[in-house]
Amino acid sequence: VVFETFYTMKSDDLLKYGTLFADLIRSRKARPVLYESPIAQAAVYPDVFKKFHADNVALASAVKVPLAPSVHAWMQILGQHPTAEQFGTVYADYIHAAPKGAYMTACSIYSALTGFSPVGLAHPNLSDADAVVLQQAAWKAFQESNPNPTQ
Repeated sequence: VVFETFYTMKSDDLLKYGTLFADLIRSRKARPVLYESPIAQAAVYPDVFKKFHADNVALASAVKVPLAPSVHAWMQILGQHPTAEQFGTVYADYIHAAPKGAYMTACSIYSALTGFSPVGLAHPNLSDADAVVLQQAAWKAFQESNPNPTQ
């Protein structure tokens, strides 16, 4: 079961309720997977993005679940000082993903569910060059965020 976190939650609440969700999922004999959802484009970059990602890594580690680190993957595409064009690569509007952002998020979830690299997966409506960049960013983010991915 993939469960999602949201960037406006306080760190303590994220840990408290994330733990409760993971426990509930396990009580039903299912495997929890944590998904860090995109952050509003207007949030302070990179500070809020880094904090939210760190909170998700801490939660995933505490409850021993894989993390689908879409925010961390997006940050790899955005870089340190993103331009409006770079934001447009991943954002369709203030918070929703553009097609490339959605694809990279899907690659992040794929890696969290399987433990495998998304490099080489199908990529409808994306060029080979664009797809490999997004796949590699998602895989790198997964590896950096999941030191023990077989949890």
